[in-house]
Amino acid sequence: MLTDDELLDFDASDYADYDESRARKALAEHRDAYRAQLVAARWLDGWRERLAERPSSFSSEEAETAFSDALANIAAYMRQGDLIPGGALHDQEDSENAH
Repeated sequence: MLTDDELLDFDASDYADYDESRARKALAEHRDAYRAQLVAARWLDGWRERLAERPSSFSSEEAETAFSDALANIAAYMRQGDLIPGGALHDQEDSENAH
């Protein structure tokens, strides 16, 4: 099993809203849900790296770049805690769909 330190070992320099102390607090409060998202984000980064190492199956370089950027953005949202309760995207989606 990956440790918290391993899950939080990534380059966040391009992230819009990442703070490691907030991430560690989220791990304490939302342990399983946030850990699952951190594992998924790590996998997404690995997938991006594997795609970059093999011949492209995309119709254009622009499409390949857009796909890679989308994966990176999803991983960033997950790592920033945006999709756990209290996170910006989670709460926005939850409030928009409340009946």
